[in-house]
Amino acid sequence: MPTEPKVLTVAMWTIGVGLLIFAWIGFGRWLYLRDDVAATPAPAAAAALAPPTPAPPTGGSGAPEPTLREALIAELVRAEREVLAERARAAAETQPVATTASLPAAAEAPLTDRMVEAMQPGRDLDIAIGLFTGSPADQQDAARQALRKNRLVGGLRNRGKAAARAGNLRDAAGAFHLSHLLTGRPSLADVQDWRTRATNAERWATGLQGLMLGASTPSGVHVSVRAVRVRKYIYGGYLTYSQSGDVRFAILDLVIRNASGAVRHVNPLHFTETVCGQDVNPSDASYALKNALEATDVSPGSFVAGSIVFPIVLTCENTVLHYRDFLDSVDLPLGLPWKAAP
Repeated sequence: MPTEPKVLTVAMWTIGVGLLIFAWIGFGRWLYLRDDVAATPAPAAAAALAPPTPAPPTGGSGAPEPTLREALIAELVRAEREVLAERARAAAETQPVATTASLPAAAEAPLTDRMVEAMQPGRDLDIAIGLFTGSPADQQDAARQALRKNRLVGGLRNRGKAAARAGNLRDAAGAFHLSHLLTGRPSLADVQDWRTRATNAERWATGLQGLMLGASTPSGVHVSVRAVRVRKYIYGGYLTYSQSGDVRFAILDLVIRNASGAVRHVNPLHFTETVCGQDVNPSDASYALKNALEATDVSPGSFVAGSIVFPIVLTCENTVLHYRDFLDSVDLPLGLPWKAAP
C-alpha cells in the first residue's frame, strides 16, 4: 500500500520524542535528589549542630506567659478601653448637669391636667381637693372654666350618691365637696353635713370594733356586741313600734359566753342601759324580733346569742350598756355617734 511508509515514519518520530521527554524528566529528578541528599546532614550531625530547645517561659504562678500574638491582642483591647473611657469623660463634661430647676416637675403641669388625673375613677378625691384648694385663685378660675364641660366633673354628684349607697361615706363626702368647689353644687352646708357623717361613720366603725371584742365579768361571763342597727320603726306581727324626734331603736346583737366553771343563767332583764344619764330597761320591741335573746341556762364553755332592743338618743354619745346578774356585772360603753349608724 502506498501510505504504509508514511504512517510508520510518523509513529517512529512520536516514540522518539516521547523517549527524549521521559529521559529529560528523569535526568532533572536525579539532579534534585542529589542536591537534597548533599544538603541534609546525618542524624547524629544534625543533633549535634541543632541548638538546644528553650523551655517555655512561665510566670510567677507557674502558668505559661502569653505569646506575642496574645500580648498584642491584650494591648489593643486595653487601648480601646482607654479611648472609650476618655470619650465618656469628655461627654460628661460637655453635658449640662440636671438641677432641680431644670428637671420637669409634676407641679409645673397645668392645674387642669392634674385635676383630670386626680379625678379618675378609683382615685382618692381628697387629693384633687388638695390640689385645687392649694392653687392660686387665678388658676382655680381657669380650671373651673376648662373643666366646666368635663364628664368627670359632671358625674361627681352621681359618684357621691353611688358611694353613699355603698356605705362609703368618706368617698361620698369627697365627691360632693369637689363638685361644690368646681360647680357650686351641692351647697356648702350639705358638704359639711356629709363630712360630719363620714367622720362619725369612721368613729362608729372604730367603736363597733371595740364592742365586738366585748368585756368579761370577774366570774367569767363574757359579753360582746356583734352588730348594732339603728331603726325608727320595728315591725312585729300586728304591732308596729316607732320612735320620733332624736329617739331611735338600737338593735344590739349580743353574744354571751360562759367562761366560768359553773352553769350561768342569762336573762334579757340582766341588761340595762344608761342613755343621757338615765337608766332604761330593754324595749318591748325586743320581743318582736325573730332572734330575740331569751332567758336560758348556759353551760361552762358554751354560749348563747340573741338580739335586744334599747331606745337611744341620737345626740347622746355617752350611752353605756350594763350586764348585771346575781353574782357580778360588766359595763360596755356604747359612746357611738348614733346618727352615723346604718
